Amino acid sequence: MVGVDAMTFDAIGPLCERGMLPSFAGIIAEGCHGRLRTIRPTNSGLIWTSIATGRDYREHGISGLECYDLLGLRLTRITTRKIGKIGLKGVLKVLRRCRLMRRHPFDSRDVRVKTLWDIVGESGGRVGIVNWLNTWPAHPVNGFLASDRLQAWRLARLGVEEPKNSRLTFPKSLLYDVQSLLVPPEKVPFEVLKGYVSMPDNELEALVGGKFDKWTIGTELQYSVSSDLSAWRVFEYCVDAFGPLNLAAVFFWGMDKVQHAAFRYMPFVNRQAVTEEERRKFGRIVPESYAFIDRAIGRIIARMGPEDALFVISDHGFDFEPKRGTYGHKRAGPPGVFFAYGRKLRTGYELDGASVYDVLPTILRLCGLPPAGDMIGRCLEEILAPWFRSQHPPLEPIETYEARGPDHNALR
Repeated sequence: MVGVDAMTFDAIGPLCERGMLPSFAGIIAEGCHGRLRTIRPTNSGLIWTSIATGRDYREHGISGLECYDLLGLRLTRITTRKIGKIGLKGVLKVLRRCRLMRRHPFDSRDVRVKTLWDIVGESGGRVGIVNWLNTWPAHPVNGFLASDRLQAWRLARLGVEEPKNSRLTFPKSLLYDVQSLLVPPEKVPFEVLKGYVSMPDNELEALVGGKFDKWTIGTELQYSVSSDLSAWRVFEYCVDAFGPLNLAAVFFWGMDKVQHAAFRYMPFVNRQAVTEEERRKFGRIVPESYAFIDRAIGRIIARMGPEDALFVISDHGFDFEPKRGTYGHKRAGPPGVFFAYGRKLRTGYELDGASVYDVLPTILRLCGLPPAGDMIGRCLEEILAPWFRSQHPPLEPIETYEARGPDHNALR
């Protein structure tokens, strides 16, 4: 399972037509593809946890990317918005200014129900997870887990402090094996960055050498390349080192960041006024980011066996409106993407009407595990190959996979 934040058919379609995404084009021809209905309000932390658990945020516990601690009381962003709407926004500002109310990113300790890798692992399957949101602190799994805080550079630059003893991986020894594979933003090779822009070296040095500033091109180009390159290097290493797995998952977050900064400059996005000079300089950033993911998908396909299945998904899409500019979040809810490939799946099938909640029940089906009655989605039976459906009838749902166990709760 490959998760790519904010990936959209509005970019994939034109890039496939231009021959830049051969792996995605191959899946469209030989596998399954379609749009995924997302969740509103559209927030990545909430949605990726819903994909991993099959549950609503009120059940799994993650209502966004962060919440607030107010004198020991946990307030979600949804709660603070409601407080602001009744005229108390000024009070909240004073509390934050006095440091009585502090921002707290959600993490794995806030996830109350079992994830896909918990379920598969507890059923005896070997699992490997890299960089999925809300996996830090890393908890014991039947395999390996490299958490999303292995790459905490962006959080650090946004002022989020990390604890010294931070359980970045499971097993703990894995951290020492993968540290050398991580590529901090300032260490991204200059020659790699040059592949994303069209400008003289001195201009590129000035672009990426400035102060961190959220959503600006230089910042997000460095961050997205370092984040996705690091996640991919760790994933490839771990999959080789830990041997056969029943479930492997990797998450790429850079696409969302780079699209916020540079989506408007793509050659086929003509709904916002940008100069031809800007389009020439920055028009390759998003296409090259998609090409990186496409190459990673190609390497995964090349190593797949006859029993393997590949799922590539996004939590939501990305779009542009003249009055709003580029967007992928808030209440707009642009649909995500869904790709599936393998012998157990249909060929050349276009999926319609699927939801992000349907991903987990479908993967459980392929893993030979039943869905649970408290999961919102359904198995996408229509994408399964007829021979697989006839040889493997669907299992009766169980009532629930219940909450996470004491090993996870002990992290608190």
